[in-house]
Amino acid sequence: MKNRLRVAYNRLSLIQRRTVNRIAASLIAMGLISVANHFVLEYGDRARALVVVFAALPALPVFAVLIVVGRYLVRESDEFIRMTVVKALLWGAAVTVAGDMVQSALSALNANFWGLDPGSLTLMNFDLFFTASLFSLLIQLRRNR
Repeated sequence: MKNRLRVAYNRLSLIQRRTVNRIAASLIAMGLISVANHFVLEYGDRARALVVVFAALPALPVFAVLIVVGRYLVRESDEFIRMTVVKALLWGAAVTVAGDMVQSALSALNANFWGLDPGSLTLMNFDLFFTASLFSLLIQLRRNR
């Protein structure tokens, strides 16, 4: 499995590798910010300014990833690959919206037995979006072989 990932990574063009590296760095930053956010707001001082800062801080990696993907789409010269990436991003957005609708319906039903915490599920939107986009991209590339 490790060799397959290395081979797949080496097959990417330079711009694709840079994009993957920057998205990975943003996802790591998102994880670190989320952990810091949890510990500061759970165990730290809840000053209003600190709450506002930690509420806005997780948006930075999201914007960074969107900027990186936008720059990639502008620089990609192959129209087929560009269209495939855009389709994958649209599928990722569709899955995320569907997941949010299910979550809001269960929250409206006051479904405490599901163990759904709205705060933790909204943090997973970013992960759900990129996971669904990745699987959509893999399915499209496999189908177009």
